[in-house]
Amino acid sequence: MLILGINSAYHESAACLVKDGKIIAAIGEERLNRIKHGKKARIDNPDQLPEKAIRYCLDETSKLENRKISLKDIDYISFSFNPKKRLDFHLKHKHPYKIKSDFGEEAAERLFYSKTISVENIFREKGFRGKFLFLDHHDCHAASTFFVSPFGTAAILIVDGIGEFESTTLYHGRNNNMKKILSIDYPHSLGFLWEKLSKFLGFSEYDACKVMGLAAFGDSSIYRKEFEKIVKIDKNGIFKIDDSIMRFRIEDYSEIMKLFGLKKRNKPIREVNEKTKKYMDVVAALQEITEKVIIRLAKYLKEKTKEKHICLAGGVALNCAVNGKLMEEKIFEDIFIQPAAHDAGTAIGAAFYVWNILLNKSRRYVQESPYLGIEHSNDEIKEILDKKGLKYVKSGEPEKIAALLITQGNILAWHQELCGMIPKN
Repeated sequence: MLILGINSAYHESAACLVKDGKIIAAIGEERLNRIKHGKKARIDNPDQLPEKAIRYCLDETSKLENRKISLKDIDYISFSFNPKKRLDFHLKHKHPYKIKSDFGEEAAERLFYSKTISVENIFREKGFRGKFLFLDHHDCHAASTFFVSPFGTAAILIVDGIGEFESTTLYHGRNNNMKKILSIDYPHSLGFLWEKLSKFLGFSEYDACKVMGLAAFGDSSIYRKEFEKIVKIDKNGIFKIDDSIMRFRIEDYSEIMKLFGLKKRNKPIREVNEKTKKYMDVVAALQEITEKVIIRLAKYLKEKTKEKHICLAGGVALNCAVNGKLMEEKIFEDIFIQPAAHDAGTAIGAAFYVWNILLNKSRRYVQESPYLGIEHSNDEIKEILDKKGLKYVKSGEPEKIAALLITQGNILAWHQELCGMIPKN
């Protein structure tokens, strides 16, 4: 049984191939086409497939099978997005803050729908003969973390920007099933809150990781009351965001500037000084309220599921400071976070959703390593270095050299041959 999971609706295009319930290969398109995030999230390109990632997965399976594997041999292709669900929601809901010919506007949503549903025909034209499925985005996020975790039962928390229209979904996972507990819908989105404020600080919408790092330099108490106006949270962590302030769909920062008494930055913050300190205070308060939401949601999940374990995915699950706080709170005995918690991981989830839920097959795989993509041996790396005429030294203590280079302000790339699994402890 060969199942190919695909993500390409927005960004982080990726593919995953599962054979008989075990991952053969999973990789993001950006690792092969060298375009950050694989492609841009646009209304006119959800049908831009991760061609190189798909080819890599097929080639790896061919090596394993010792025969040529093509799309003709694939039993199921599952796509981690439900276009009809999105279109129905967005046509029923009014969006006061939107741009013509962009997400949220009717003509744009219809174009996005038509482009997305064309994906099946694209695969058919390439020779695919099996069953094609569109799946709910958050179901794929949830499947990507629960079904590859070591837990037979667990609470599941998914937090991102937007799926079809959900931003946050809570599940209870039991063996081969996931029961949805509740969802929080757009525009109430922590992921979009981080994206919009990242741009307010002069970064791109993809730079939440950099912005998160700035929180350590700020004082969360300075703008705590301002964030309480933006984000309303009940005792269970169910939150609402005031979109009249944030205006997620449009490049309007007037209400944000008025609230914080700060101008929008045009360049990213590069150093801590008197001018940048207030922006770091904003980020510190953003980090604090994010932690408050996640902790309350986790406690609510604990109360509802009575589980000892929790699984996380969605872009906000990449906030390592929040994850650290969740560990410190000891609400759950153990935590599993999908390493590809962002949209690329939904390719994994799309494949396992078919295997575990639709086919009701037993769980046979635990993801003990994030290294599911291309491998390069030391000899291959050396060959490239020699070919390019680059200087290098072989060291028995690369971590010390790396630490020194980082403290000197250098940007470091790390690549090494994997010799066995990383110890769990």
